[in-house]
Amino acid sequence: MTPRSAPPWTGRWIDNVRLHISYYVPGRDEMTERDVDPMRLVFADGQAYLEGWCHRVTETRLFRVDRIDAAKLLDVAATPPPEATRRDLSRGLFQPDPEDPVAVVELAANARWVADYYPTESADETPSGKLRIRLRFSDAEWLVRLILRLGGDATLLEPVELAAAVRSRAQKALSNYSAGCSA
Repeated sequence: MTPRSAPPWTGRWIDNVRLHISYYVPGRDEMTERDVDPMRLVFADGQAYLEGWCHRVTETRLFRVDRIDAAKLLDVAATPPPEATRRDLSRGLFQPDPEDPVAVVELAANARWVADYYPTESADETPSGKLRIRLRFSDAEWLVRLILRLGGDATLLEPVELAAAVRSRAQKALSNYSAGCSA
């Protein structure tokens, strides 16, 4: 993979200029438009992140730089409000909100990477050799998509209503294949 050069706006963010960005949100598989008051650039785990006040959600957010499809400097001063504080990174880049719901997931060997990649509250071996993890999530759609992406290597145990949604979507996807097959 060829290293990408730094986006042209990264040299000016410190000038306190608001940015309009087109940002890809992988959890929802959508491109969003946002106005952001940059606060700092953060480098972690081989990635660059723009931390700034997002006017769309009125919160401080981290934006992975390689997911910014386009950026335009606006003729508006970046003026984050007083509640826009920099994230404490002493315990890692991503930290779940204690108010977020908890999911319980069992992982087969091929999916154990999930416990290393995402912050978990616990990870315990089951008698069947699977890893049972507890992790917090803020977006139910993200969790459903994660479990579907892991296929048979992950089982969502809780919350039960999301486990039912995973089953329903998996069955619907399978019906698309079995309907057109002939023996």
